[in-house]
Amino acid sequence: MDEDYEFVRMSDESLADFALLVRDAFGTEPTVAEMKALFDTTAWGKKYIAYIAYSRETREPAAFYGVFPCFVEYNGRQFLAAQSGSTMTHSEHRKRGLFYRTGLKTFELARAEGIHFVFGFPNPFSYPGLMKLGWTHDGNFNSYHIVVPTIPLGALAHKISFLTPLYRSLFNFVTSRWRVSSYPFANSSAGADTGVVSRSDFALNYKPENSERFMLRTGGCTIWINQQQGKIGIGDIELTDDRDFKKVLRSLKFICFLTGSFHLRTYVSPDSKLDLLFRENGYRPRRTVPICHKDLSAELPLKNFKYVYGDFDTF
Repeated sequence: MDEDYEFVRMSDESLADFALLVRDAFGTEPTVAEMKALFDTTAWGKKYIAYIAYSRETREPAAFYGVFPCFVEYNGRQFLAAQSGSTMTHSEHRKRGLFYRTGLKTFELARAEGIHFVFGFPNPFSYPGLMKLGWTHDGNFNSYHIVVPTIPLGALAHKISFLTPLYRSLFNFVTSRWRVSSYPFANSSAGADTGVVSRSDFALNYKPENSERFMLRTGGCTIWINQQQGKIGIGDIELTDDRDFKKVLRSLKFICFLTGSFHLRTYVSPDSKLDLLFRENGYRPRRTVPICHKDLSAELPLKNFKYVYGDFDTF
């Protein structure tokens, strides 16, 4: 089968081929600007840690596997890691082992580039493939879901396209009272002997504020949120005092009510700071998305790393 496909490292010249794979796998058409932003990881000193498989017969792109560099922190030191994302196989080339083979190529490259480990939060479809590639399953996120009684304007706008710009204007108008310019703040899960994804200007520039992702400030605390499909997600919270947590949730529920966002949600590692605060305030978690790692250096205790919703590549 090796003679059927050629494996080529991703580059600027591959963007059009990447777009073809996205169109086939997800039914969307990424713009050139969106793709360049996705792969612009030069702030971490690395770029295009990814491979595309091409059919030797037709020269069409058949599969993609990529990881995206970032810094993580552990015991006061910074390390280079990467997040898995956007893995896909063209519908005409599935069940030929391309996920596995492009993955091996990408991990070889990542190791050579000094990346210590890769982390990912797979869905049920990609989970079996990651396990075959030697990933470890190091727990599951606890998710918290709060239903807010309100007119579900956000959900309606998501389903009825001509309402989307009207709802976005309403949402931005209401939240402007609390909105602040985005700035990097320490990951709430950070602590002694706990590894976290680093929050820096680099990281924030990679996930810049926009109409769906920004920061609010209330009660002396800053909350990193997103707004998707009529739901408000809590990416992370900068608390000046843990006793302010109740006030933050009250404010977020009020914002949900005013904006017609019926669902407030977040995902956090078990026993992280936010997980403990939710449980202390009477909320019950759901055991949800797997937390998985691919160790490339055997230098860090990956089970000691904790994550929040803001660390998701989809946040």
